[in-house]
Amino acid sequence: MEKQRGPTDEQLERNFKSKNNFAVVRVFGVFLTVLGLIFGFAWSINRYEATRFANGLQIEGTIERIHEGDPPLVMVSFVDRNGRSQTWHLEKMTQSLRETLAAGDEIVAVQMLDSPSRIMLLEQVENRPNDAGGLVATAVFLLPGLFLALQKRPYGSPENQLQMEVRYRHLAGGSIFLFAGFIMLIGFYATLIDPGFHWLAKVVFGAFCLLTGGWLAMAGLRALRKTSFTKNQK
Repeated sequence: MEKQRGPTDEQLERNFKSKNNFAVVRVFGVFLTVLGLIFGFAWSINRYEATRFANGLQIEGTIERIHEGDPPLVMVSFVDRNGRSQTWHLEKMTQSLRETLAAGDEIVAVQMLDSPSRIMLLEQVENRPNDAGGLVATAVFLLPGLFLALQKRPYGSPENQLQMEVRYRHLAGGSIFLFAGFIMLIGFYATLIDPGFHWLAKVVFGAFCLLTGGWLAMAGLRALRKTSFTKNQK
């Protein structure tokens, strides 16, 4: 009776690499999913607060004093709906808005619904920026993260497992490269709009971020395209 042969060293090494690639794909998928959930949670909190301010009570007040800082602290005195004198600071104050205000100015603000100690300038409430970017960021991280995290282990014939191993190798490398390139391109954009950066630093660091981020993103897209090709060949 012929003795059954065990897996060869080549097969063991291939299985080990396959498991490693699969683990990288799953772990990176969980990482992206967590990032997407964080962005989604932050977006929902901001949306909830904006709705409560929009439904709040308008008040007229006087700026008592301004404490310089980052951000500046603008104290406002007003009379609440119960006829009591109150003094609170304006939320989400920016330096550009602070430059338009001075002690003694009359302003119109909004008390947050169910949180009267939180007040914001009426113009900020009315000119609230579009928060669609939060939903986009959530989808950008959450959907690919779920796709990677829900990948199945290699199964089936040795040929099928080999194809899946190649697919996971491209999927792992492509996803990580594309993510790293995306982060570098965000750094390039942040460098351009940051007024604190010297023009020479913008040129040097911005060029590094642009070139490196662009190369990583292109390498990631090429690897992901190979992933799609491998999948179609199965």
